[in-house]
Amino acid sequence: MSYRSRVSSPRMLEIDAIAKTTRKAALAKAREIFLIEPTIIDLVQLTVGLVIPRPNLTYESKRLAGFLDCRGEAPEISYEEYDPVGRQHFSIAHECGHFVLHHVLASGYAHACPQSVIDPVEEDGEGNLREMSEADREAEADAFAAAFLMPREEFEASVQHYGFSARFHAFRFQVSGPALVRRWEWLRTCAQ
Repeated sequence: MSYRSRVSSPRMLEIDAIAKTTRKAALAKAREIFLIEPTIIDLVQLTVGLVIPRPNLTYESKRLAGFLDCRGEAPEISYEEYDPVGRQHFSIAHECGHFVLHHVLASGYAHACPQSVIDPVEEDGEGNLREMSEADREAEADAFAAAFLMPREEFEASVQHYGFSARFHAFRFQVSGPALVRRWEWLRTCAQ
């Protein structure tokens, strides 16, 4: 199930705006320290903290693509060193999404911790509270990662200029083909 089917359209638009603001703030920090062409890893490090490649990344005997750990002095994102670059970028941005969207810093959160570690209640948009499942948080982090890696205006301008080619744009934005196609489908849905 993709994030598009788990996250409401209003929440997706809100996540897009949060990702845009987060990326813009990271780019401003990069300029302050004279980082001319920051990478995705640079931008996430400026947002969260350490970003570390780890071979054969596991937690509690489970293989992972990424891991957010806020239990130490500084937040840390680990990612699977042997994954393809596009997958690494998405995993890193996904963990950044958990950090930004789910306010995990104060809770001593590690990505694989039980649901009770972070507040499982959210507002449904109509003022009612409901349980926010782990799947909902994962879908939101995926939506954030897509918006952070492929900002709407930049993505749409690129498609308008070059035409749509999943392979070309996946390379251009340094993401996987499936991630790019899901983002493209969401943006097309929004435009209607």
